[in-house]
Amino acid sequence: MSGPISTPISVSVCIGTFRRQAFLIELLTSIASQAETVGLEVVVSEDDPDESARSSVEAFARAAPFPVRYVVSAARNVSVARNVAIAAATRELVLLLDDDQTLEKDFLGRLAAAWARIEGMADIAIIHRVARFEPGPVSPLARAFYRWPQHADGEAVRPGYGRSGGVLMRRARIERLGLTFDVRLGRTSGEDNAYFLEATRRGARVVWVGSAVVIERVSASRATTGAVLKRSISMGERWSIYQTIDARMGTRLRLAVLASCQLLVSLLLLLVGVFLGRDKLLQTCLLVARQFGKLRALLVGARRFY
Repeated sequence: MSGPISTPISVSVCIGTFRRQAFLIELLTSIASQAETVGLEVVVSEDDPDESARSSVEAFARAAPFPVRYVVSAARNVSVARNVAIAAATRELVLLLDDDQTLEKDFLGRLAAAWARIEGMADIAIIHRVARFEPGPVSPLARAFYRWPQHADGEAVRPGYGRSGGVLMRRARIERLGLTFDVRLGRTSGEDNAYFLEATRRGARVVWVGSAVVIERVSASRATTGAVLKRSISMGERWSIYQTIDARMGTRLRLAVLASCQLLVSLLLLLVGVFLGRDKLLQTCLLVARQFGKLRALLVGARRFY
């Protein structure tokens, strides 16, 4: 574990939440348990119109060793919740976390050390994450799905990749670039991919942080083969959603043809994967599901995920 932070980072931890109080309190507790909290504030954006998290957050705030701000978006729209949280932030950096994530005690120390190494080359840093499965059976496909590759600190992120859970951003830079999460995508998903694609287009430097780790909790219900296939399909749908949000019909048709070809290729790879070992076969199954999701969204339209 890392020692105390010699130069603490000034960071607003921004959390959007919707009816997951137990997870949220575990995340807040993990933030409070950090070895160093100088320069830290927490902003919780409540997306539930019933304000179900208010009492829990306010009780936590009374005992927290740092400022805790509770703001209400109440839109049942994840983009609105994130935009409201970021707008309420006051620190130099913004750390976006999902309410089903948690942190190890040395997280801020590792993050501060990594940022000191890369701050000259980064406006946005996507932080490595690892899965923590809750007790219960975990399907082989779920283990393959939740196994994310680790990248070196400062390694460039490919344009268009993005997620909102475990992202560090320069607040002044994103404000200067006029970046916000698209509220049109706040209930269908794809808002995070669209955000980071637009960030790259506007000149933001997006890199990886691999030496600090965010823990993503995976419930037993999300660790089944069926749940993972549904989530893989939704990832493909997400790609089509953010690619076509402002597209004309000709673009949609070209993307549909491309998605059809990609689905056919992935099905051929699935046949080959049978002979290349279990890991390759599992990854190819996930690929087929994603390609199916792309085509489905282009032909049928977007579903609501929130």
